[in-house]
Amino acid sequence: MGDPPANGSGPTTMTAGAGNSAGSGVADDTDTDSDTGVVEDMGTGCDPWADPLEECGENAECSFETLECSPTTGTGNTGDPCTSELDCSPGLVCTGELCAQPCDITLLDEEDPNLPGACADGEVCAAATDPIPGICLAECNLVAQDCAGPSEGCNVVTGPGNSARAACTLNLGAAADGDACDFDEDCDIGLLCTEAAVHAVPCPNDAASCCTAICEPIEAPCIGVEGTCFNLNIQGQTTTGYCGGMP
Repeated sequence: MGDPPANGSGPTTMTAGAGNSAGSGVADDTDTDSDTGVVEDMGTGCDPWADPLEECGENAECSFETLECSPTTGTGNTGDPCTSELDCSPGLVCTGELCAQPCDITLLDEEDPNLPGACADGEVCAAATDPIPGICLAECNLVAQDCAGPSEGCNVVTGPGNSARAACTLNLGAAADGDACDFDEDCDIGLLCTEAAVHAVPCPNDAASCCTAICEPIEAPCIGVEGTCFNLNIQGQTTTGYCGGMP
């Protein structure tokens, strides 16, 4: 088992939600009474961790970006496809083309799971795109690739305390071992996107990163010129890493 080079080389991973911008997509915080035609103020200074129905009323939610109540008519549940937050039910966000439960990335795992912004058991809070603090993703095993969804891969995400964690993400990529990539999700399920500096064989076309196999010294050892298993220090999977070899 090896460690990534001192220059910080290691897996290139996708921040949860990089594919979609956050926020309600609604320009203002007003609503119109259907009976009187009067434009009403929906309120400001709301709490995005509170129950959206209690905090903002029916068909509205508290925006993480503005901390104001904004109208929404979305009905998508966690895991449903979306193109914007308006497709998701109140309280959910659209990130990575799926509706997701937001979470507070500043909460550490040992803190009370009942605190506002905490994820459920079996989930990890993964860093997301600003202004969303994080999103709840199902934890998984990198070697077993045990995610439930047919298009989900067990990949590396950034968890609380800037820790490396394994979680299920939408994985539509099909790049093979050794192919160029930018994110784990560009690679076929079961491969990770890692920096060229950790490989004995150069990435194609001098690409900065390429896909490589997940390893574990006993269950899935590395072989050949890429015979070093670089440890990822994943919580709960302390011997799991990715294959590489110094050029």
